[in-house]
Amino acid sequence: MSDWVLATCACCDIKQKVRYRADDATKDPQCDQCAGHRGRNVETRIKRAEEHAAAWRDRCEYATRKATEYEDRMKSAYRSRDRAIGLLRRLHDFHQPNRRGCSCGAKDCRSVQVLEGAWLRDMLRRLAFREASERHRAGWWDDFDEVDDKLMETIYPNTSAPREIGTAG
Repeated sequence: MSDWVLATCACCDIKQKVRYRADDATKDPQCDQCAGHRGRNVETRIKRAEEHAAAWRDRCEYATRKATEYEDRMKSAYRSRDRAIGLLRRLHDFHQPNRRGCSCGAKDCRSVQVLEGAWLRDMLRRLAFREASERHRAGWWDDFDEVDDKLMETIYPNTSAPREIGTAG
């Protein structure tokens, strides 16, 4: 009785399911495809080489398709993350802390507490940097110093405004 086990075929060196008989434990496992091209004559050796090349080509094509699929899924996840962070940035624009509490008018705004977290500030900074870098690569700005200025304005919008004497912040 033979069982199917996951093993590396001794002939083509591809890890796959092979028939393996317990009473034939001294033999190296071979897949079904390789079992058909045993022999030492020239025609059999050529057939074996062609079949091995086709098998490896199929494996490479499959791996390339999967890599492309996973890369597309990864990029989609990044785009979703950036959209979510962008929405939080818009919400952040409506809820800026000020002397009276929040720019929305609430004295103790819970949105400000959430939106001022270190993680979100870091994500907003990274998103702003990615957007500024993309604009720079697209040729929107000629000088990278201008990118830095625009980036700082995006990340810290209230820091460039002159402060009144005697006010906090």
